[in-house]
Amino acid sequence: MEVTRVGGVNVVRIPFDGYVGRGDPPNAYFIAAKPLVLIDTGIMYPGNLGRLAAALETFDFTLSEIDLVVLTHWHWDHTGLAREIADRSGARFFCHSSERVRLFGNDDEVGELAASTRRFYASHGFDRGLAASLTGLAFDHERVDIPFERVHFVRGGEKVPAGALALQVLHTPGHTPGALCLFSDEDKALFSSDTVYGRLFPHPVVEIPSKGDRTRSVLREYPATLRKLGKLGAMTCFPGHGAPFSPAQKVIAPISSFIERRLKRLERLLAVHPLCAADVMTAFFPNVSEAERYHAVAEVVLLLEVLEIEGRAERTEEHGILKFMKSDKGVP
Repeated sequence: MEVTRVGGVNVVRIPFDGYVGRGDPPNAYFIAAKPLVLIDTGIMYPGNLGRLAAALETFDFTLSEIDLVVLTHWHWDHTGLAREIADRSGARFFCHSSERVRLFGNDDEVGELAASTRRFYASHGFDRGLAASLTGLAFDHERVDIPFERVHFVRGGEKVPAGALALQVLHTPGHTPGALCLFSDEDKALFSSDTVYGRLFPHPVVEIPSKGDRTRSVLREYPATLRKLGKLGAMTCFPGHGAPFSPAQKVIAPISSFIERRLKRLERLLAVHPLCAADVMTAFFPNVSEAERYHAVAEVVLLLEVLEIEGRAERTEEHGILKFMKSDKGVP
């Protein structure tokens, strides 16, 4: 447990056990004031509910007093204790409507989105085994089983009162379609979840929208999200993994610079001849390990799609495989 004083209230960070991914374990935060707000719920793992309860008790709260839970995105390491908290409290749950299928969808909805995701990977030239593995990584998990009438879908702009701390909901797509951040303009505090948490590329998989164009991923929106967050002037940043840091731009700026360097390198490759995403991955990551190839796939897809929306590349299709070539339509 770690406590940070912001805006006259205590913000409490709880890192959870049971994480098997890269880097630091996931965090949940609560603002030690009424109404009692919890940001994310951590992992379903022995002892984690007790860890949360003990932290609350330090500030004379109980699980039953949680008023609102903000699920910043659907990933299992941030939503795992949602059912247990719902069972022990009357808490409402905020999440973005774009996360509905992955969080609460029925088997048919989830199966159809998973099939579209496999087709997406195949269209970029990735082999069937890798496409199946990547899809499984995103869909082989328990969905969140909480009373649906207590779920409130937000779109961004909503206000979350947490004691003296007034938080605004921000829709920040990129990590997932409905990723949320929370920001206190008065106190310049940003709860950035996995959108910004210290990694130069914080995206484990490619995610396509549950509605609309499924030939393009939500990763293409990530640089715009970074620009949006960078303009906030946030000082204290509470990330989804790792310790709080300050200022937020300390991490946002290096990520943006890293992506732009990669984009320029990719432009040079595409100027030679058209390439599919699988070709680019081979060129960028010739010796990628099994553990790292998921992130490599996501990075390559992001770069290609960002070049496309910026007019610096355009796509064609050959025998069902998408290929990208350099374009002179973008801004120099």
